[in-house]
Amino acid sequence: ARSLFACFRSWTAAGFVEDDFKAEQFTLDDNGQIFLVDGPHLRGDSLLGEAVARTWPHRGAANMLNRDVRTCAQDADCPFTKENHSCRGAGTCEPGARGAPEARGKCHNTHYQHGPQHSQHHHLHHCVQLSEKTHVYDVANRPWLLPYIAAKAADPAAGEFLRSLIRLAGRGRPEDRPSFRELVDRIDAFAKAPVPFKPGPKARLYESSLIQSNDRRRKAFWDYASVSFTDLGHAGGVLVDGVVQRLCDDRGLACWQSQVDGHGKDVPVPAHLGEEVVDRTKNNYGPLTVEDVEDSGSLDILDGEFPFNVTRVHQALPPK
Repeated sequence: ARSLFACFRSWTAAGFVEDDFKAEQFTLDDNGQIFLVDGPHLRGDSLLGEAVARTWPHRGAANMLNRDVRTCAQDADCPFTKENHSCRGAGTCEPGARGAPEARGKCHNTHYQHGPQHSQHHHLHHCVQLSEKTHVYDVANRPWLLPYIAAKAADPAAGEFLRSLIRLAGRGRPEDRPSFRELVDRIDAFAKAPVPFKPGPKARLYESSLIQSNDRRRKAFWDYASVSFTDLGHAGGVLVDGVVQRLCDDRGLACWQSQVDGHGKDVPVPAHLGEEVVDRTKNNYGPLTVEDVEDSGSLDILDGEFPFNVTRVHQALPPK
């Protein structure tokens, strides 16, 4: 786990992002050190990216990400990275994988006050840019990265510790996630003074025959984010829609609400379902097509009132 964090830190801290994200991009030597195979893209908002753009204003900036800040009114207005990184399209990533919200396209509403005694209120909507924290989310939400290491941990205390890092690194808002340096420091601190492990109810359930006897249950057990609800409404005086929205924001889930952001009442079906993977990368900040705006992508949660259609629900919420 430490080698994994150190590998990502070595190039994300310098201002790079890897948007062609797949297992084949990484290699492991005999000492357990992890290396990136192909060179990543430079971020235009990094110090190195800004220096390159000043020196080579045309050629240097051609392949950069985050070249400018894009305003938006909804998530669909924001660019997304290659689909094997954003996991936006149905079936474009391995089962259990989830792309970071900003990689899928995330519109952020920044509220600020201005004027005498802050009497004027303004809302600035802009697309959340890619950063080191994008890959922090990736490491926690790819079944072949940190979740695999946690599942293979021989020491129960180490496994529980790594799962706590998964929960922390998988936060929906980039500012709530730790940096790779912080993750390395947490690993070093744990190695010096391991925290005593006492199995909780969930850990005991995981070891039970109910979970261990079923391969699908065992693989999905520690997926903290895959959630779906039906029959939403008031529950004990609490508006469940609000609870679900906070869950979506906190865990960075792909959520679709009926009658919000131009959505209708029909269960959405991801574009190009069942076809070969179509890379519709929008990292060049070009104009979004009508199909891109209307495409829900692969979802975690459907929220709202829909005519119930089992087939369409299974298409919108593919098995994790």
